[in-house]
Amino acid sequence: SKQYIEKHPVDMIVLATDGVGGISRMVRPSRAQRLARDTKLMTLFIPEGGRNFVQSATGEVTLRRILVPVDPATDPRPAMARAVRSAALLDDPSLEITLLHVGPEREHENTDVPDLPFCKWNVLQRPGDVVEGILGVAEQIQADAIYMSTTWSKAGFGKTGRGVTEAVISGANCPVGAVPVDPI
Repeated sequence: SKQYIEKHPVDMIVLATDGVGGISRMVRPSRAQRLARDTKLMTLFIPEGGRNFVQSATGEVTLRRILVPVDPATDPRPAMARAVRSAALLDDPSLEITLLHVGPEREHENTDVPDLPFCKWNVLQRPGDVVEGILGVAEQIQADAIYMSTTWSKAGFGKTGRGVTEAVISGANCPVGAVPVDPI
C-alpha cells in the first residue's frame, strides 16, 4: 500500500494485474495503476496468464528481449537505462532492446544508445495507432517485457479515460515496466 511505501523506501513496485478493460475499467479503475501513479515509482506490472521472464519452478530469469516505446513528448532514456540495468543483473547478460516509434515517420530524437557488449539495439518505426503498434510489435518480437517512460500526470492514466501507458498495461501479454519521468 501507499502507506507502507511511504514508511519503507523502495526502488520499484512489482504488481500483478488482471488486464480488466472496457466498462469495468471505467467503473472501477485499477488499484495497481493508481498506486503506481500516486507513488511515482518504477512499477513492473505482471499480467495474469501472460508471458513471464522469471520461471516459477526454478527462479531462472530469461530476460532476452525488451521493447521500449519512444514518445517524442517523453524522455525514453530512463526506460532504456532500466532495461540495461535489468540485463546487467543477470548471470548471462545478453539482451536485445528494441526502441519503437509509432506514428508519422520523422527524425528519431533521444534515441542515442550506449555501446554495451551485452546489448543489441534495434530501432523500429510503425505507422498507425500507438497502443496497437506497441502491443503488435511486442507480440511480433516476443518481448519478455515492455519498459516505457511515462508521465504519471498525463490525462487518462488511472482515470476514466485511458492513456497509452494504461492501455498497454491492460493489453500486454508480458510484464510492463512503467518508468516515471517528467514531461519534456
